[in-house]
Amino acid sequence: MEDSITIGFSNNIYNNPADVLDTVRIISTHFRAIEIELAEDAQITVFDAAPDEYAQIITAFRNMAAERSLEYSVHAAWFGPHTDLTARDTEERRASVALLARSLRFASDIGARIVTTHPGSHHDQNEKQLVSALAKSLRETVDIVAAPRVLLCVENMGSQRPSQTVLNAEAQIEICKLVGVGICLDIVHLASVVSETTALLGAVEALAPFTRHVHLGDTIRPRHRHLPIGRGDLPLAAIIERLAGVGYRGHAIVEEWNRGWSPEEYLAGALAFRQRMQASGLVV
Repeated sequence: MEDSITIGFSNNIYNNPADVLDTVRIISTHFRAIEIELAEDAQITVFDAAPDEYAQIITAFRNMAAERSLEYSVHAAWFGPHTDLTARDTEERRASVALLARSLRFASDIGARIVTTHPGSHHDQNEKQLVSALAKSLRETVDIVAAPRVLLCVENMGSQRPSQTVLNAEAQIEICKLVGVGICLDIVHLASVVSETTALLGAVEALAPFTRHVHLGDTIRPRHRHLPIGRGDLPLAAIIERLAGVGYRGHAIVEEWNRGWSPEEYLAGALAFRQRMQASGLVV
């Protein structure tokens, strides 16, 4: 277990480019913890590769990790076909399980320890129905893939995206207990639902015991818009301190690009925040 929280960076800041390896190589010049989101062109590069090409991709990722002491995590595709684990349609739900299983296999192949997934859309189901559907899909995914060293994490969703499944803290924790998964705590998403600072810090502390991965970003509350760190009003230093205070020692990945900002602005914000936090001894 790490003694500190590790600040990292995601390839989705670069809008999931097809050249996944080169993007990860660029990120690795600044960060040891790197999240690989398999969406858009990045998904095509990995999942549409011929067997020999896929083997070469895996070898390259493993070699880079060994050479540069990298720690990978994987973010499964979260929009488009077969990304709806709570779908009412049985075939779509099963196809979504199968696609998520491929992300777990990829994570296992490259030595990643965490795979993050979104729950899917609510389809006008109540929370009890959503928890039941999601738990079923997650169990089926874990059953398909023999990857005991990879932990599946369900990300909490934000407001202002009306089709998404937004679970309250109790339901999010119930999923963890039912299936044995963790929470990917997305701070921007949480702040769009619980925007007042005291309540936000309380929600972070309540979810922290089940949190195994963190997504970092900034926003102007209560908007659900991922901004470069320093461009919003989130109390990110206090959030990191609260997480560390209840024992969280995993990755905190800066991720999610929004139009109007450049990847370089996200990178600069992440590096400046890490430098400020390193003085506390809580972050590396």
